[in-house]
Amino acid sequence: MSKLVIFDCDGTLVDSEVIATKVFTNYWATHGVVYSENEFKETFIGTGRTAKVVVDNLSKMPSCADKEGRALLDEAISKNLEEVRGMSNLLSSLKLEKCVASNSPLKYVKDALHKTGLSSYFGESVFSADQVPNPKPSPDLFLHAASVCGFNPKDCIVVEDSVSGVMAAMKADMKVIGFSGAGHFIPSLEDRLKELKPTWLCSSTNELQQLLNSL
Repeated sequence: MSKLVIFDCDGTLVDSEVIATKVFTNYWATHGVVYSENEFKETFIGTGRTAKVVVDNLSKMPSCADKEGRALLDEAISKNLEEVRGMSNLLSSLKLEKCVASNSPLKYVKDALHKTGLSSYFGESVFSADQVPNPKPSPDLFLHAASVCGFNPKDCIVVEDSVSGVMAAMKADMKVIGFSGAGHFIPSLEDRLKELKPTWLCSSTNELQQLLNSL
């Protein structure tokens, strides 16, 4: 039976979360809001919170912080974004159908895939929470991606690095791989994925490649 592999983007295909961590911790510190990189990861990455919500809940931050922080992140992403190590090799070897489904804005996702050389593996099969009523951890995005690609949810396998993404896949009645092979991962983030009991866990791209090619 044919299967569809649905990849998250940030922290799964592209190593953007490690860039965001450095940018925001450094920028926030200039305004007296101090987080270590590990504290930032544990508090904000993969929680489903948007940058604006984060800023709104940090009372010491000035009103311009969201815009300024985003501008710094965009600049850093444009200069430094890379694929998660080994991801192009994985995608080139994958025989199953595949698509991308990300909470990030559609333009950003397409740009990120283009910058890292991964866009050719997905064509037009790139989806964003912009296109559905509710972002992850709602199942809406994954169900939309499956529907457009012509697959039953039970025939879909989601690859996710975040708690909100794993939860969304489970709600969509899809099998899910908790992936911790990107540069931002620390043991506590891996533990969070394990606690959710996804269908599989993979801690490296090589491990993920072997699993997907066995299905």
